Amino acid sequence: MLLVVPGMKEEKAISLVKEYPTLGSLMEAYEQCDTELDRELLLENIKVQDNTFDIFKTKTIGKALSKKVYVFLNGGESDLIS
Repeated sequence: MLLVVPGMKEEKAISLVKEYPTLGSLMEAYEQCDTELDRELLLENIKVQDNTFDIFKTKTIGKALSKKVYVFLNGGESDLIS
Protein backbone atom coordinates (compact mmCIF):
# COMPACT_ATOMS: atom_id res chain seq x y z
CA MET A 1 0.00 0.00 0.00
CA LEU A 2 2.81 2.44 0.81
CA LEU A 3 4.35 2.03 -2.63
CA VAL A 4 1.42 3.86 -4.24
CA VAL A 5 2.50 7.09 -2.53
CA PRO A 6 4.53 9.11 -5.07
CA GLY A 7 8.19 9.19 -4.10
CA MET A 8 7.96 6.06 -1.96
CA LYS A 9 10.70 3.61 -2.88
CA GLU A 10 10.91 0.03 -1.67
CA GLU A 11 13.77 0.72 0.76
CA LYS A 12 11.84 3.62 2.30
CA ALA A 13 8.70 1.49 2.71
CA ILE A 14 10.76 -1.26 4.36
CA SER A 15 12.29 1.22 6.80
CA LEU A 16 8.88 2.64 7.63
CA VAL A 17 7.45 -0.84 8.27
CA LYS A 18 10.39 -1.69 10.53
CA GLU A 19 9.50 1.37 12.64
CA TYR A 20 5.72 0.88 12.45
CA PRO A 21 5.02 -2.80 11.69
CA THR A 22 1.25 -2.38 11.37
CA LEU A 23 -1.04 0.29 10.02
CA GLY A 24 -2.59 0.41 13.48
CA SER A 25 0.75 1.22 15.11
CA LEU A 26 1.35 4.03 12.63
CA MET A 27 -2.14 5.47 13.09
CA GLU A 28 -1.70 5.29 16.87
CA ALA A 29 1.56 7.23 16.55
CA TYR A 30 -0.27 9.89 14.51
CA GLU A 31 -2.95 10.11 17.21
CA GLN A 32 -0.32 10.71 19.90
CA CYS A 33 1.07 13.76 18.09
CA ASP A 34 0.08 17.13 19.54
CA THR A 35 -0.29 19.14 16.35
CA GLU A 36 -1.07 18.67 12.68
CA LEU A 37 2.51 19.66 11.83
CA ASP A 38 3.84 16.99 14.22
CA ARG A 39 1.71 14.40 12.41
CA GLU A 40 2.93 15.57 8.99
CA LEU A 41 6.57 15.29 10.09
CA LEU A 42 6.27 12.10 12.17
CA LEU A 43 8.16 9.96 9.66
CA GLU A 44 10.70 12.59 8.63
CA ASN A 45 13.73 11.20 10.49
CA ILE A 46 13.25 7.48 9.91
CA LYS A 47 16.58 6.23 8.60
CA VAL A 48 16.67 4.53 5.21
CA GLN A 49 19.54 2.36 4.01
CA ASP A 50 20.30 3.22 0.40
CA ASN A 51 22.52 0.89 -1.58
CA THR A 52 22.14 2.53 -4.99
CA PHE A 53 25.14 1.79 -7.19
CA ASP A 54 26.60 -0.39 -4.40
CA ILE A 55 27.31 2.73 -2.33
CA PHE A 56 25.90 2.29 1.16
CA LYS A 57 24.68 5.47 2.75
CA THR A 58 21.99 6.38 5.20
CA LYS A 59 19.21 8.76 4.26
CA THR A 60 15.95 9.68 5.94
CA ILE A 61 12.37 9.59 4.72
CA GLY A 62 12.34 13.39 4.71
CA LYS A 63 9.70 16.07 5.25
CA ALA A 64 7.98 15.94 1.87
CA LEU A 65 7.44 12.18 1.82
CA SER A 66 6.43 12.12 5.48
CA LYS A 67 3.70 14.64 4.69
CA LYS A 68 2.59 12.71 1.59
CA VAL A 69 2.20 9.51 3.62
CA TYR A 70 0.21 11.32 6.30
CA VAL A 71 -2.10 12.96 3.75
CA PHE A 72 -2.54 9.67 1.86
CA LEU A 73 -3.42 7.66 4.97
CA ASN A 74 -5.82 10.29 6.21
CA GLY A 75 -7.69 10.82 2.96
CA GLY A 76 -6.42 14.37 2.58
CA GLU A 77 -6.20 16.59 -0.44
CA SER A 78 -5.19 14.60 -3.51
CA ASP A 79 -3.17 17.51 -4.93
CA LEU A 80 -0.61 16.99 -2.16
CA ILE A 81 -0.07 13.42 -3.29
CA SER A 82 0.56 14.01 -6.97
